[in-house]
Amino acid sequence: MIGKILQRFRKARTVQAPAASPVAWVDVEVWTDWTKYPTRRVDSPIVEPRIRVVTEDDRVRAPRRRCPSGATLTATANPDNRIHNLASTPPASGGVYRPFWPVCCGQLVTLIQCEGAGRPLERIEREAGALDFAFTEAQVLEASDTPLAALNYRRENGYSEELALMRRGRHGGDGFMIFECHACGRTYVGTCDT
Repeated sequence: MIGKILQRFRKARTVQAPAASPVAWVDVEVWTDWTKYPTRRVDSPIVEPRIRVVTEDDRVRAPRRRCPSGATLTATANPDNRIHNLASTPPASGGVYRPFWPVCCGQLVTLIQCEGAGRPLERIEREAGALDFAFTEAQVLEASDTPLAALNYRRENGYSEELALMRRGRHGGDGFMIFECHACGRTYVGTCDT
């Protein structure tokens, strides 16, 4: 739902200078979309995150940007520190509810698109490659009533159907998030509740 609203406003908005992101785990383009309206929030725009470390299989499937962008985050071995980091994100008018947030190379990866806000899908795929199989197994297993069937489906089909609709402009990105690891340049697709 947030993605649809942002998509409507994006068409009508004037060009806005990027707002510097105050945190390394939210890209400047997402932050700009999240802060273009006044907020009444007093807490983090990242609500109830579910942090999951990527597996070696996830890393193999993830397309890799040739030149990672942005600053490297500080690696944190303790998952509680990662939750604290996300919870310390300053308030914004936009945000995300119950996201699966990958950890790659020992660090929180950076959110580069959130439900259509942020970097355009076309540019992300041009720089990193197709995202169809950039899912994380932990998320698929946890987010399904039939975990093994869901994992087998994703291994065969990935997010091909959903991304094909997004590429044609028939899906606003609701429930989809795209992340990039600043250390290795790998790109992951995650989901959130809408």
